[in-house]
Amino acid sequence: MVGECFPTGVIERWGLGYEELRKVKQDIIMLRSCGYGHSGPMAKQAGFGMTLAASAMMYSLAGWPDRRPVPVSSYYSDKLSPLFGMLALVAALDYRRRTGKGQCLDQSQVESSLNYLSPMILDYEVNRREWPLTGNRCAYAAPHGIYRCQGFDRWVAIAVYTDLEWKGFCRLLGDPAWTRKPDSKPLWEGQEQRRAGQKGEDWTGQHTVEEIMGKMQAGGVGAGIVSNARDVVEDPQLAHYRFFREVDHPYIGKLTYCHPPAIKLSESMPR
Repeated sequence: MVGECFPTGVIERWGLGYEELRKVKQDIIMLRSCGYGHSGPMAKQAGFGMTLAASAMMYSLAGWPDRRPVPVSSYYSDKLSPLFGMLALVAALDYRRRTGKGQCLDQSQVESSLNYLSPMILDYEVNRREWPLTGNRCAYAAPHGIYRCQGFDRWVAIAVYTDLEWKGFCRLLGDPAWTRKPDSKPLWEGQEQRRAGQKGEDWTGQHTVEEIMGKMQAGGVGAGIVSNARDVVEDPQLAHYRFFREVDHPYIGKLTYCHPPAIKLSESMPR
């Protein structure tokens, strides 16, 4: 197998195009991944993370109603495209096993990214409705947002999705007046009527982020610290898995490094 992610025409100029490689190995599998694919009017346009995210409409999703859209926090095309590329390679390997033939796979990273935004595309196709900028608000959860806590630049994320969670949320706060309708009945009837619950910052500002997260989670409400670097380094869950490990560098002495995440090999990892 051969994989490459150069702009259109580079591999051919080097004499390493698919047809040339087939002369060496007839059943070779080649994965070609670039910003816009290797055919069509945008084929020769170089792809960069920021421009691809913009082309895949990701920059039109995040922001506040009265401000400009804001860039998303990562170049998602760089992270999403390999998932589709690996799936295509597995399919090509199976095809070669069954037929003895290779393939050239042409992957457009913009198209791969758009697959993750299909709800927005479907909403427009069916309802002709553009995705609105709503800040931290969510169409299917309320309260839903980032709330300031005690201390300098300390915040907590809270997300209430169901009426049962809403009841728990109000109970944890002591059923304050702003969680009730004018007739003093609780707002149990659905997410649309829970919009008043977006006002939680007066309460969160009186407590530390750790207190709020612990209380909310214990009560069945989704909540989490908006972590800074210190929070991550001191995180007990990461410490449990020894994510940060001290390594004796030959030139600059002992330093703490991030360990490769997610996968733990039981027979080879140090205990």
